[in-house]
Amino acid sequence: MDVRVRELRLPGIGHRYELSLDNGRRLIIVVQGNGRREISILSGVRDEPDVAASLTQDQAVAVAAILTGARYSIDTSDDERTSTSEVGVETVTLNERSPAVGRVARDVPLLRDSEAAILAVIRDETPELVEDDATQPCKAGDRIVVAARRDRLDDVIRQLVG
Repeated sequence: MDVRVRELRLPGIGHRYELSLDNGRRLIIVVQGNGRREISILSGVRDEPDVAASLTQDQAVAVAAILTGARYSIDTSDDERTSTSEVGVETVTLNERSPAVGRVARDVPLLRDSEAAILAVIRDETPELVEDDATQPCKAGDRIVVAARRDRLDDVIRQLVG
């Protein structure tokens, strides 16, 4: 299936992305420079959305993880081991020096005891939003979605960048 996303730069605001859906509907996502995300669905040629929502950056990351099939649990108990506010998710672009280049995602060395995980590999040259071939090695330019404890996330990112 061929999925096309149109991108429009919005000077001083951010970027607007448009994806055609079924029955002439369009999904519009505006990514603002301040971290907010606006999502709306429009029918036909109408400019007024049928439905719209505004997301914080953290909410957008959670939605993206859900849409990519990432599995995680939300701590709603009094378990003091790890609350959801202690976990961060970031996207890192790999360069040639990254230790991840040439390795499949499951074999990428992360800091020992960092409890980090690679959630997804995003590769612009494939039609899929997320690379689903687990045997494909990472390469420079790939974007890696990584989750780790917030206090270790910067170290994990530094290691991934190389």
